[in-house]
Amino acid sequence: MLHVTVEDVHACHTHISTVLRDGDFPKAPVQSACRQEYGATVVFVHDPSGVLFLLFQWGDRAAASNPRAESRDLRLSIRRC
Repeated sequence: MLHVTVEDVHACHTHISTVLRDGDFPKAPVQSACRQEYGATVVFVHDPSGVLFLLFQWGDRAAASNPRAESRDLRLSIRRC
């Protein structure tokens, strides 16, 4: 699992979906952006080798001053939409 904080999760979803659809991996699943109860919007991307990428956009960066440190606790509460 790889957690990445991005500026625009919706733009990342669109770009990744297009690259996968038009490239060598059209069956790699990409889930649409989903708002989580802890304040992040998340896109789940499963790469063909089985690695799960979590793309996070935090709704309130002031409240999430260190999202990387918090992600250890949040992994257990990620809700799939």
